[in-house]
Amino acid sequence: MQLLYEAKIIKNLQGGKGIPKIYWYGTDGEYNVMVMQLFKDNMEELFVNCRRKFSLKTVLMSGEQFVCVIS
Repeated sequence: MQLLYEAKIIKNLQGGKGIPKIYWYGTDGEYNVMVMQLFKDNMEELFVNCRRKFSLKTVLMSGEQFVCVIS
C-alpha cells in the first residue's frame, strides 16, 4: 500500500519542476506497480558516482531544490 500512497502524492505534484510523470499505478496480481517517467540519473546513482559521499554544498543545494519542488 505504501507504493500506492506515494504514487498519489507524486500525482498531486504533477506539473512541478523535477516531478516525474506517472503513467499508471495500481496492482497487478499480488504486486503493487507504478509506471513513471525515467530521468537520466537518480540520487542513488549520483551518490554512488560521488563515492557514496556528498559534499556539504551538494547536500544543501539538493535540500533547497527539494523544498522548492514541494512548496
